[in-house]
Amino acid sequence: MVLTREFESSLKKRYLSKEFTRAIYSCLGQEACGIGVGQAVQDTDWLLLPHRCLHYVIGRGVPLDRVAQEIYSRKPGCAGGGGGRYVCPE
Repeated sequence: MVLTREFESSLKKRYLSKEFTRAIYSCLGQEACGIGVGQAVQDTDWLLLPHRCLHYVIGRGVPLDRVAQEIYSRKPGCAGGGGGRYVCPE
C-alpha cells in the first residue's frame, strides 16, 4: 500500500509540474481496497475497474515502469502507450 501511495503521490507532483498532460484520478486513501482485491483474484479472473484504478493495477503486480510508461503515452506501456491509466491488460 505504501508503494501505491508513493507512486501516485509522485505522479501527482509530476502532473502538477506539467511533466505530462494525461488526466490522473487519484485513489489516495483507497489503497487497501485495490491491493486487497489485487491479491485475492485469480489469474483467470476478469476485473472491470473504475476510473480510479491505479491501486488495483499495482495490486495485481503490473510493473511500475510499465504503468508509468503508459501514463506518459510511451510504447513500452502496458497498453502500448495508447490507453493511459485506464488500460493495463496485464
